[in-house]
Amino acid sequence: MKCVRCGAWSGNEAWRTLCKSCYILSRREEEEEVRQQLAYYRAECDRLRRTVPTTGIPQDKLRSLVQLCHPDKHNGSKTANKITAWLLTLREKK
Repeated sequence: MKCVRCGAWSGNEAWRTLCKSCYILSRREEEEEVRQQLAYYRAECDRLRRTVPTTGIPQDKLRSLVQLCHPDKHNGSKTANKITAWLLTLREKK
């Protein structure tokens, strides 16, 4: 059988369509294509992360939520402390 790419001898088996050199070259080309696609998708993910708000809560609403659940308004409740701390970390991420 002849290599469909370069015409060199590829072997006696009918399933061999490429010689060893062309097969190795085609694998490298496929790997490079995958690397390029991966780079594209990573860049696209980064772009989307920059455009989509991380919390989904508008800044003015976040401020109101902190005021509403603040521990001073709930007698120092542990739950109020935890939720307020969590809301403050969301505010810091923005």
